[in-house]
Amino acid sequence: MSATDTPIRCLEFFSGIGGLHYALNIAQVNAHVVEAFDVNEVANKVYQHNFKHTPSKKTIDRLTVKDIDRYKAACWLLSPPCQPYTNGGHRKDTEDPRAKALLHLIDLLPQLNAIPEYIFLENVKNFENSQSRKKLVEQLGMLGYEINEYLLTPTQFGIPNHRMRYYLTARRSPHPRETTEGGIDTGKIQTEWTINNNALEESDLPSLSQFLEEGDDVHVKKWMVPERHTDRTTFRPVGRLYKQKILRFLSPTEVSRLHAFPGPAYQLSTRDDHDNKSNFDPPTCEPHLEFPQDVSEIQRYRLLVSYSGDDSSIISRLQSALSNIVAAASDDASSGENASSDAASSDESSSGESSSGESSSGESSSGESSSEESSSSEESSSSEESSSSEESSSSEGSSSSEDSSSSEDSSSSEESSSSLANP
Repeated sequence: MSATDTPIRCLEFFSGIGGLHYALNIAQVNAHVVEAFDVNEVANKVYQHNFKHTPSKKTIDRLTVKDIDRYKAACWLLSPPCQPYTNGGHRKDTEDPRAKALLHLIDLLPQLNAIPEYIFLENVKNFENSQSRKKLVEQLGMLGYEINEYLLTPTQFGIPNHRMRYYLTARRSPHPRETTEGGIDTGKIQTEWTINNNALEESDLPSLSQFLEEGDDVHVKKWMVPERHTDRTTFRPVGRLYKQKILRFLSPTEVSRLHAFPGPAYQLSTRDDHDNKSNFDPPTCEPHLEFPQDVSEIQRYRLLVSYSGDDSSIISRLQSALSNIVAAASDDASSGENASSDAASSDESSSGESSSGESSSGESSSGESSSEESSSSEESSSSEESSSSEESSSSEGSSSSEDSSSSEDSSSSEESSSSLANP
């Protein structure tokens, strides 16, 4: 979409620390988040610190048609709680109270006067097999949306993070593709990303060392695993690294880099182009993800674990692709109204797609795995392990309780490590 177009008005539900908002910025989509919703007070504090807007704490499952229509939003961004669809949450699906908010929004959709043209949703793997997803897809189908679904991992975009997530993009169309009952089969879900991206090999991924904090002011000791936990077979840190025979957690900054949140440039940003096999360029657009000083270390970990399903590298690619579809559809509509300019409109649509199809967070380099570190798969397990911790977390999303992290301000670094080692 061109810079002169009116920005797409977006509502961000279950906003957390703003992962979907960041992805819009990285993708350079011409959009504006007019309101965000979340009841987690600590997450809202971080959101306000970075975006200068405090999300509404109104419980999502109590929103009315009038509440939503007043924003005249053309796009919904949703990152609902994942616990109803995880083993850690006992996969209660629609019977889980934490699914109530999403189900409420699905029920509200056909009642709205301002039905959104675009919907973007992300969740944990297993959501694709849920009754919640079945209800969502059926409702979208009845309302005339064209739907695309994906199961993707950051490794497909050049980040050593194997954490697979579910993504849905939907665009309302006056002439949607014909669908059948088979439209909700998991076999229809795409597992490869082929738009402006070649398949990557494990060896193409940058080593974990390129995501680590460096410098004399980096205090590694505070992230070391307490010795009493290092010999436990149940040990599950948010991220682990063997370096000089030291077992330590990844810092909050390192975890955020592995989820492609924007921040200051670091060593991966300065590698030579000939080493860049995976095309990942760490995003540096502002605002950066920063935490207020009064948000404790353990709260930062918990927020990153609970809301790091917002993998900005993937989400920005999908949003960019959806934006290109919107631009092409707009050109097609113009050509339909003016038959004499059909050829010109078609050319513009084609060129628009090719020029803007790759706007997102990019992705990156250095395929060699450091000998000081564990294998590539262990390096990337930092976020897989975060996922298992996430599954047992009750802090994600607006429909859950206010989040226990708000009471942890005085936790010490060692308490942080202990808690993370025993999620």
